[in-house]
Amino acid sequence: MWALWFIFFTKNNKKLIGSTMGKFLFKYRSFLPVPYFLFLLKVIAFNRLNFFLGFGVVFSGLLIRYFSQGFAADWMRGSEVEADYMLDEGVYSITRHPLYLGNFCVGFGFTLASNFFLIYLLPFYSLIFFIYYYLIIKEEESYLEKKFGERFIQYRKSTPAFFPNFRKWKTGQFLGRNALRMERSTYLTVAFIYLLFFIKVFVF
Repeated sequence: MWALWFIFFTKNNKKLIGSTMGKFLFKYRSFLPVPYFLFLLKVIAFNRLNFFLGFGVVFSGLLIRYFSQGFAADWMRGSEVEADYMLDEGVYSITRHPLYLGNFCVGFGFTLASNFFLIYLLPFYSLIFFIYYYLIIKEEESYLEKKFGERFIQYRKSTPAFFPNFRKWKTGQFLGRNALRMERSTYLTVAFIYLLFFIKVFVF
């Protein structure tokens, strides 16, 4: 009997901890990566090829974010998990989390540009990223399942979480100006980080 109570408590406690961590990571997702980028700035070992290849990967991540925001809405930028309606058109018809795919490319690009023990750092970055966003996605999708029920369950079954399936593309309304407005702070932040990288490499 006590063993059953222990199992029940442990199982539910893990869910509570996971949910709390997911909410925390979601709320501060714009700030938590800052120490990692400061670390890259500190250890960068310039290599021309990797520096500019990294910039290309970062730019691809920004493009993914731009197209993702063009099919999204203002509430996507909030600090709380919420949704006024379900996103399942445009890029959201081929992957459930295109913004996070864009984030992965941005971080991967900066890591590549640092040229610091890449054989270890790139796998390390990828592992930490997927753990970090796994907790966020779990919290988000728990909320979406409660709000949209069977419709979201079917969407989750048919649409990849991360890597897109282009065969499932479904056209939707794209608002380019809205995307630029919502992504302005992201572009400014990325430009500032790359400026710091550039100064570190070519000035100091």
